[in-house]
Amino acid sequence: SLGRADLEDMVRERTQQLEESRDILEKKVSERTLELESEKNKLRLVLANTVDGILALDKNKKIVSFNKSMEKISGLLEAEAIGKDVDDYVRIFDLDNKAVMCSTYCSAFRYSASEVGVYKADNLVLVGKNNKQFNISLVSNNIEDSKSNIKCIVTFHDITKEKELDTMKFDFVSIAAHELRTPLTAIRGYLSLLMGEV
Repeated sequence: SLGRADLEDMVRERTQQLEESRDILEKKVSERTLELESEKNKLRLVLANTVDGILALDKNKKIVSFNKSMEKISGLLEAEAIGKDVDDYVRIFDLDNKAVMCSTYCSAFRYSASEVGVYKADNLVLVGKNNKQFNISLVSNNIEDSKSNIKCIVTFHDITKEKELDTMKFDFVSIAAHELRTPLTAIRGYLSLLMGEV
C-alpha cells in the first residue's frame, strides 16, 4: 500500500505533467490563432484593395462583408451595411427601371433553388446613397459550404465610365455624320442645277 508521501509525490508529478501539457496546448492554440488571424488579415487586405465592389450575404440575406469599393459605389459605409437586409440597402434596377431583388441574382434565396450557381447581368443601375446612380455589371455566386455562414458572394463592376464613353462615341458619330451630310446635300443640289443647265 502507498503511503501519504507517495500519494502526494504522484499527485505533484501528475499535476506537473498536466501543467506541461496545458502549456503545450496553449502554445499550439496561440500559434494557430496567429495563423488564422494572419489569413483573415490577408483576405481583408485583398478585399479592401479589389477594384470591384464585393459583398457577401448570409442565409438570411443579411450583409456580412462589404469592401471599400462597395462603399464607393453605394455611398454606404461598411458599418452602416453590415447586418442589414441587402434589398433594403443595395438598390438595383434594370433598364426598365424595375427593381432587381436579391432572389433574382442569388439563386440560393429562391424558393425553388434548382439552378444553383453563377448569375451574370450587365446594364443594371445601382442607386446609392443620395440617389447617386452607377451603371454596373453584376456577378454572383452561391456558396454551398454548409459550415459557412456565407450563402452568396456578389461582385459589382462599375461600368459608368464605359457607358459615358459609349454615349460620347455615339454622339460624335451622329454629329460627324450630320456635319458631313449637310455639305454633301448642298453639293448635290449644285450638281443637279449644273446638270440641268447643260
